[in-house]
Amino acid sequence: MIYAARIRAVGMGLLLALGPPGCGGDEDAGTAAGADAEARAADARAGSTAARQAEPDGAVAALNVAIGTGEPGVFLPAVDGATLDLQRGCQGSQHIFTSVRVAGASGFYARVSVQIVRVDDGAPVSVPFDVRLPFEVDPLSDRVRRVTGLTPVIEVPSDVLERAVEVRVIVSDELGESAHATMRGMVRWGADSCGAHG
Repeated sequence: MIYAARIRAVGMGLLLALGPPGCGGDEDAGTAAGADAEARAADARAGSTAARQAEPDGAVAALNVAIGTGEPGVFLPAVDGATLDLQRGCQGSQHIFTSVRVAGASGFYARVSVQIVRVDDGAPVSVPFDVRLPFEVDPLSDRVRRVTGLTPVIEVPSDVLERAVEVRVIVSDELGESAHATMRGMVRWGADSCGAHG
């Protein structure tokens, strides 16, 4: 009986140390996942030149980012001046779904910042969006990775509808290398997106 109580106490101690399961956990807050990510980052730093993808002539590839649109799992290359769909998501907010393709990245995770501004006055129209996410495999190239379905929130649709905006992204890899990209387009209402991926 006392033995079972000790096992429960140790189990509860581990649960508290690791934090509750579910959304919103911080991998860098000392959890096992955070330690694992730190170990991978250290491995990447230890061989930083080797970790970067080498070009055929032996030169090390610089971090390069291409921006586009797309819900989770989709990358559609940006075409300046194209229509950008403002889509209502599953939780009721509006987004311009943004995706990136990244070449020359080190590590397994990317830090991605997205900001949307109006072209005519430069006013920011999206809430701050800065996340750390795992890279996805790109089906078109083993030398490129991607992060898709980014959802910068636009709280007031009338701030952007029928207006030109610029979507700005900054991507950093686990070695701290960063690159940015932008796309511009006119905003219109698109289809609700919740059914497509929710």
